[in-house]
Order: sequence, then structure tokens, then C-alpha cells
Amino acid sequence: MKLAFILGKNYLLSIAEILAYYNAKNTKYKLLAYSKEILLLDTDLPDIDKLGGTIKVVEIKQEGPLESFDLSQLLPDIKEKAFFGISMYGKTKSKKLIKSLATKLQKEQRSEGKKYKAFLPPRGTSLTHVEVLKKGLIDSAEIIIFELKGKTYLGKTIQVHNPFEFQKRDIDRPIQRKALNIPPRLAKILINLTEAESGTLLDPFCGIGTILMEAMLHGFEVYGIDNDKTALTGCKKNLGWIQKQYGTEAKYNLINADSRKLANHLTEKIDAVATEPSFGPLLKRKPHYIQVEKTLLELKELYEDVFAELHKIMKPGTRIAITAPRFTIGKKYFSIDFNLLAKKTGFKIIDPLPENIPHKIPLTDAEKRHIIIREIHILENR
Repeated sequence: MKLAFILGKNYLLSIAEILAYYNAKNTKYKLLAYSKEILLLDTDLPDIDKLGGTIKVVEIKQEGPLESFDLSQLLPDIKEKAFFGISMYGKTKSKKLIKSLATKLQKEQRSEGKKYKAFLPPRGTSLTHVEVLKKGLIDSAEIIIFELKGKTYLGKTIQVHNPFEFQKRDIDRPIQRKALNIPPRLAKILINLTEAESGTLLDPFCGIGTILMEAMLHGFEVYGIDNDKTALTGCKKNLGWIQKQYGTEAKYNLINADSRKLANHLTEKIDAVATEPSFGPLLKRKPHYIQVEKTLLELKELYEDVFAELHKIMKPGTRIAITAPRFTIGKKYFSIDFNLLAKKTGFKIIDPLPENIPHKIPLTDAEKRHIIIREIHILENR
């Protein structure tokens, strides 16, 4: 099955997550092409609700010259009024062309007595996932046309990311802690980057439980450790809320302890670790060099101690997906040396992307407004 994945803003992280998702399931895939907007694979259909960095999944119906495409084949046979949408990506995208195609298709459908109405992108040349959901285009049709590596493709959106569910889990849960909170989107990506399909997942810096919440929705039995008793109380409320809201039977185990001694509190081996540890003191402005140097030294010692403990309780070959801070001062950046950390604690660094996709590790996740850049590290227990 030829599928196009419409990627989130951080395209490298989105691609890494998708490939890790299929690796975890032992599902074969063939990487056909990619851009900063689209990943084209020959593989099985995913569950987009298990992905954090994918906006849409599109089934490819035709490839070739644009004039050879039969757009009407993508519209279901309807008796009542319905919308269809058209989105374009790549070099061929054009608002004028979208309008022309939509007008032609709408006239053809009306001549056959079908009450289709075109819904065109209000901004740019592609509909957002919110617009696709609100107009019910998964049930009718969002037609996708894109150019990739010199070829033009026609497809239909068959899955779309639901931001309302992410927002619900972020805002409606009982306990929030905005200043110290990882986004649910990134939490889900970290879980997938572990390449664990099931079993037990540990967050040794669980806080109020964002990563554990997402892991429970994946079906993991989760373990959370934190030395902040108040945060752990909030975590328990949030995980109980997840169980009730989503009907998951996944179990959770919470421990109020210092993660530098976590091996004393866990008796069974863990299948995966996904976590966002402390980044040091909260910052309201860019830090100066002395402050950065002090913070990184303290964090290096903390991470080394925790990784030494993780090495004891993780099964061989299992993985950690972890964020870490990168500070920028002028044109230079400063961060923890994870290559040295891995060697000292019994892990090896994993590159989540194939060599034919130009990239550097670690991958990063940040926006311009962020003072600290998140590095994304993946390590495997030896």
C-alpha cells in the first residue's frame, strides 16, 4: 500500500518517529521519497492516533501527469449535500489551479445530480487537519495532489491527526504544570522512538505524568518515579483520569523516590524508558556562560547517576528516548556530551534515521521563542 504522510513542522523528527513506529511492529516498509512536507512509503496502514508528528495519512491512487488524474474516483457516491476539499503540496501547488480543479469537479458532479460543494484552503494551498475534521472530509473526501522528486501523485486523506484530543489531554486533565510540562505530541514521539511495542515503560522523572498518560494509551504498563511528592500526587490523579476518560485497562505504578537510586525500588526489568529530565533552573531570559556551565555540570552528574541505575534495570537491547537541554550563547551552543555519557554507563547512541536522509544527531525540537532547545537522544542498553 503506497502511503503519503503529511509531516509536522519538525520533519526529521516526524520521519524518525514513523520509521520507529513500523520497526516496533516489525512491519516492513519501503522508503520511496521524502521532502520537508511529505514522507512516501510502501507499507501497511498505521494508526495515526499512535503518532505525534504526523498531520495526515494519504492513500495514493494515481501517479503521472496531472492532466491524467481522475479526481471523481475519490468522491463517494452520495445522496445528500456534502463537501470535498483539495489540498496541494510540493512545487506544483497553486491556489489558482486548486480553484480551477474544484470548479471543474463540482460542475461534473452537479451534472450527475450529486450535491458536492468544494471547500478550498482559506490560507495557502492545503487544508489544515482542523479544517478537514470540521468539514467532515474524512467521510467525504480531501483530495491530495503533490509533487515529489519529479513525480506527481493523486491521493485521498484516510486518516488525520486530531488536535482536539491532544488539547483535551493537555488542558482538561485534573492537574497541570505548564512551566515544566512536555507537550503530549512530543511525549508520544519519545514513546515511539523507543521502538517498544508493548510491555513496561518507565519515566524516571515523571512529574505530573504527561509521558505516562500517552504510554498508557499505547497499552504499556507504566512506572513513574519522582522525588517531588506533590507532582506525584498530581500524576496519580492524571493517570486515573486517563483510565476513566479513555477506558484503558493499562496499569500504573508510581514511586516517590530519587531516580539516582531507582534500582532499589524496581524489581522487574523494564522494556522502555521515555523521559524529559530536569533542565536546570527555570529561565526567563537567555542565560550567561557561567550559569550554563554550572547547570550543565550539575545535570551531567545527575544524568550519569540515573543512567547507571537504568543500565541495571533495563533489558539488554531496550532503548531510552530522552530529551536534554541545549543552551545557545551567541553563535555557540552548549550541551551534555551524550557520547561520553553512553560509554560510561553501558549504553550506545542510536541514530533513528537512515543515512540517505541528511541529518545530524541528536535531532532537536524547538521554536524561535524557546530559550532552551530540546535535544532528542536515543540510547540502547548494551
